[in-house]
Amino acid sequence: MFSIHDIIALAIRLEENGERVYRNAAENADDPAVKEFLEFLADEEKAHAQWFHDLKNTLESSEDRHILKEMSRSLAEDFFGTQTFSLKDADFSKISSLDALIDIAVGFEKDSILFYEMLAPFLSGNNAAETLKRIIEEENAHIEKLKDVLPRLARNVG
Repeated sequence: MFSIHDIIALAIRLEENGERVYRNAAENADDPAVKEFLEFLADEEKAHAQWFHDLKNTLESSEDRHILKEMSRSLAEDFFGTQTFSLKDADFSKISSLDALIDIAVGFEKDSILFYEMLAPFLSGNNAAETLKRIIEEENAHIEKLKDVLPRLARNVG
């Protein structure tokens, strides 16, 4: 069983991994618009990780620290150490449009949502379902934000 604290720790790790991938891709981008948008995506992932840190800090931990909890956390950390879901398959060097870049970013957010939905039955602890719902809502809000960015970028570029 995973506690909501475990899920939030994984969410933070996923966001940090996404930030790292976007920053590395930005360093290697030739197109200034693609580079700028990759940096924007990295900043978004960083802000999202901070949102999860803040959420984690607002939760009270009343769970006992026992061996099973530590084992589940350790296994989760080992598995998700560098997990980036669909980002690992993205070849940023071949991206020629901001549309394609947004599609990749939205895919990463959707992968994260699917992951959280799959973990829902394994949650333990009070308020875990409600907190997970908030995390999924935040991910969905991030998808909408990404979709709203493209028309603004097109106006600024054109």
